[in-house]
Amino acid sequence: MSVQDAKKDRVVFRVSPSFYAAITQQANEANRSVNGEICTAVDSWLYERDTMVFMKDRLMASASVESINVIRKATPSYLTVADEEGDTCKTTVRFKESVEADLRAAWEVHKRQIGHVSLNSFLKLVVSWWLMYSYQMRECAKALHRDFNNSMMPPSRSTAAIQPPVYGNLALA
Repeated sequence: MSVQDAKKDRVVFRVSPSFYAAITQQANEANRSVNGEICTAVDSWLYERDTMVFMKDRLMASASVESINVIRKATPSYLTVADEEGDTCKTTVRFKESVEADLRAAWEVHKRQIGHVSLNSFLKLVVSWWLMYSYQMRECAKALHRDFNNSMMPPSRSTAAIQPPVYGNLALA
């Protein structure tokens, strides 16, 4: 364990290169640092998860069946890319004191329910949830935009010329 690993206010997060690339990509899209993205993931998971999942489910429910199927079938690359065994990227994450305490408390609850799991594995679970949530929200927004555009049929010139304008309740003949 390095000196940095032993510092109380820091967590060394070790992940596969493809998972790290997914975090980096999400951080770039949100204009945050990798540390900021991981902190946002933990903060969202700890304090806003139920509301965020409810919002996402409501948005998904308003999309067409085809769009929902496209969203569900799309898989982020970090879940499909096979990394070499032993390849890891590590980053040191600094949390606010209260967030770190809440994360460790949630980790303890998770260990009691599931069995022994390392803090790193638990943090991977939390960040993976965040990446999937963010990805699905982006895809849902695209699908809703596509559905909206498909529902907007521009009036054809031939039908516009045939229908007389309507003023109030009276049609002009």
